[in-house]
Amino acid sequence: MSLRISIKILLVSALFSVAWGCSDVNEKNNVTNNGDVNNGQTNNGNSNNGSTNNGSSNNGQTTGQSNNGTTGGSNNGTIVSIGLSDPTEVFDFELDVPFAIPLDLGPESEFWRRPLGEDCPATSLTPVNKAAVPGVAIAYRNASADTISVTIEMISEVGDSGEAALDDPFIVVYSGDKIPTDLTQCLAANDTIFEAFDTMDAELEILVEAGEVITIVGTTFTYAVAQDVGVGHALLIATPTAL
Repeated sequence: MSLRISIKILLVSALFSVAWGCSDVNEKNNVTNNGDVNNGQTNNGNSNNGSTNNGSSNNGQTTGQSNNGTTGGSNNGTIVSIGLSDPTEVFDFELDVPFAIPLDLGPESEFWRRPLGEDCPATSLTPVNKAAVPGVAIAYRNASADTISVTIEMISEVGDSGEAALDDPFIVVYSGDKIPTDLTQCLAANDTIFEAFDTMDAELEILVEAGEVITIVGTTFTYAVAQDVGVGHALLIATPTAL
């Protein structure tokens, strides 16, 4: 039986502009980011050594922007706030219909310290002595009466206006329609496609129970704007199917 496939496109606008210097971050294929493991390769001792955000709160972060458990970060010596806004809308899944949202990540994006690695719940976040990364959060609801399987992909591609393809997408999933204060409490995270060694795209699959809401964060492995690392265009696609 053929599946009815249509793609809903929503434009997501970045809300805040933050410029980040990052002279010590190399591309993922050379050095891993902040202690992450990438296809079995680590950064040879440059791990976060247990460093976390130590529970720091937003302490005066812009009204309307969620806390998300972290503050700080250096922009030429100036301390700036870090945090992703909660999704403003919850979209209902429609079985077998891919829901695709184009993302453009870069200096004008919101930034955060994502879970370190691909294990969830995570044991720590990217440490404060490394660059925060851009991200956008989107919420979805399983409005059906049954548990469904959702395949989530983040595909690097050149934008319609010629924007460069994002070099290294990373997906993080949380329960509920908000970014939790404790960012380590993810449901799933991934920055690769299994057995696809020639692509930088990301993919994961997750079960969503009837009535359950999940928040998907489209983000990057690392970020260094001067080297165009963690900057570019990607398509975040969520495809729900029946079990």
